Amino acid sequence: MAGFASIALVGEHFGNAIVNTFHLRSTDYSLGNSDPFRDALKVLDDFLANCQGEYLACHNSNYTLLRAEITLRNDAFVPLHGAPAIRTIQQAGTETSPGTEESTGSAVTAILGFMLGPQHQINLVGEAKKNVGYIAVGPVSEAYVDNYGHLTSEYFGYLNALGAKLDDQLIDVPLAATFTPVRIHEKYGPKVPLVGRVLLWRTYSDVLGYRVNRRATWRRSRMTEA
Repeated sequence: MAGFASIALVGEHFGNAIVNTFHLRSTDYSLGNSDPFRDALKVLDDFLANCQGEYLACHNSNYTLLRAEITLRNDAFVPLHGAPAIRTIQQAGTETSPGTEESTGSAVTAILGFMLGPQHQINLVGEAKKNVGYIAVGPVSEAYVDNYGHLTSEYFGYLNALGAKLDDQLIDVPLAATFTPVRIHEKYGPKVPLVGRVLLWRTYSDVLGYRVNRRATWRRSRMTEA
């Protein structure tokens, strides 16, 4: 059975919610007679063990990673369990900036981009015009942005370490399954009365690598990437 895992890291920074979403794909995960909810927690624990430390190292102590949520899905992207499986974390960022912790004005973020393989269809027919994916990490402390708006070498190192973890395959020994990081592209039509937004198409692309944008920005992560 082919399937997907959708993972959300839910944090806050001075009361503002910050959510980054990641997707994994497996071609050898088999539900069998197991409980998909428990399987989901196993995959989530693998993901957190792989990259939680590096993720927190990109955030200062004013950021708190509240929880991680995961949903296992079949090859049609339909959830295999009713509600997301959740691990409560409540851990502050571990990045220690050498000076001012906060940026002035709007919160500054850093962009970690992903190099992607070709798109593959999940639902219906269509694909993204731009086959790209990224996450916005931050807020970034003012001390890690130079006078030209570029990230310092030290913070670049933190992001590089995170990127090296996020493009890793996860091998879950108890489940005898390998999970490959992917990015999901999807597009919805206008709202329909009594129905809501209607999916027009959905694709996925394997993550082949990553790149760090040296310029600080005010962009935010997006849930959809059409």
